[in-house]
Amino acid sequence: MFISLPESFNFQVKYDENLVFNRKETIIGISLPLGGGEKRWPMDSNFLKDYARKKNAVLKFSERASTNSEQLTQVEDLIKQNIDVLILAPINSKEASIIVDKAKESNIKVVNYDRLIPNSDVDFFVSFNGLNMGELQGRYLTQRAPIGNYIILSGDPADTNSKLYKEGAMLYIKPLNSIGKIKIVTEESVKDWNPNVAYDIVKKSLIANDNNIDAILAPNDVVAGGSIKALEEQGIAGKVLVTGIDAEPAAIRRILEGTQSMTIFTDFRKEAEVAIDAAINLVENKPLNAFSETNNGKKIVPSLLLTPVTVDRNNIQEVLLNSGYITLHDIYSLQN
Repeated sequence: MFISLPESFNFQVKYDENLVFNRKETIIGISLPLGGGEKRWPMDSNFLKDYARKKNAVLKFSERASTNSEQLTQVEDLIKQNIDVLILAPINSKEASIIVDKAKESNIKVVNYDRLIPNSDVDFFVSFNGLNMGELQGRYLTQRAPIGNYIILSGDPADTNSKLYKEGAMLYIKPLNSIGKIKIVTEESVKDWNPNVAYDIVKKSLIANDNNIDAILAPNDVVAGGSIKALEEQGIAGKVLVTGIDAEPAAIRRILEGTQSMTIFTDFRKEAEVAIDAAINLVENKPLNAFSETNNGKKIVPSLLLTPVTVDRNNIQEVLLNSGYITLHDIYSLQN
């Protein structure tokens, strides 16, 4: 039996418009700080690149800037490259709204990355819970040194995170200070998160107090490193509690050696993933993965604040090594 087929016939084809017509890759502009004393930003760059590759997004990086005016100029250059959306970690949080305004003039959405930009028209904010990070530091110190002399260091005044870290820590330190159990012998900010500035502050405080220091609130690992250098010169490194933030390999090595007490682990891999996903969703007009809101003084911003984790010598293996965030080679290949 034979079936005769017509020379031509018609049939209906259904297609997904998103697949056929919206195949344009999302172009994401990235502007990060040079960082002053901070060493984290190259890590962020790598994590952003790795995740963007998985999401088929194109990244265009500006040079990492050291001043707000430099960052503005570099973002203007990104805008000329026809980016669809901007991920912005500001050099100077307090002055960066002008950069956001420049992007908005070109109808470019802005993901505020890590450092809150006050009074700005950003579209999404991702960071770690800065107040909670400070609380973890303050709790750690006061549980181990509820009585004694404290050096209180805060981060760069231009960084909104600096205020949050200190406020959180002081929730635990200030009550003991008010009843005379803790004496704050030095309280200063560290411009640009510069370890040399931290070293000078701690060195002067040690001399003024005959090395009678029980704890140092250091707002990140770089500042902790500068502080510990001053302690080492006086032969008391390991005898003074020192906090940190960022879980940098150098800090983990110091924790294992006993000169730094703890750090706060903020998984920059997760922060980068949230930022890239938000950027793509903003361009494609899809819902944002926001579980909270942040009032930046101008608007209520959809936000995702990630959870920090305290790390000391007791959980380095579990939190950092087992997760693949760093390796023993990262830690012990360091020259200092």
